[in-house]
Amino acid sequence: EELVKEGAIPELISMLNSGKGSAKANAAMIDALGRICAIPVHGASVVQAGGIPAVIAAFNRDPDDIGVVHSTAAFMQQVAKTPEGAAELVNNDGIGAIVRMMTKFADNIPVQS
Repeated sequence: EELVKEGAIPELISMLNSGKGSAKANAAMIDALGRICAIPVHGASVVQAGGIPAVIAAFNRDPDDIGVVHSTAAFMQQVAKTPEGAAELVNNDGIGAIVRMMTKFADNIPVQS
């Protein structure tokens, strides 16, 4: 709640879109967005603000970093709980990203779940 009140959603998305963050920083930002999405009304705000394409772009920049992979998988799991989030995942190659991470990390239980 506090992060959202302070304007974290557009700030996090903007930082991810900049492409300047390290893999570790991006994983932390994606994790924060995923935690925000756990609250349904805020999840809708993340989706409307462009969070899904920003997260997928960050994942595509660091697809081998396990921190980015774990945070992206957890984020996608949260946003896919709503019809709007699921549609945005499909429209932004989220399914392709999921397949890539599940194929690359076939033995990683958190990624597979």
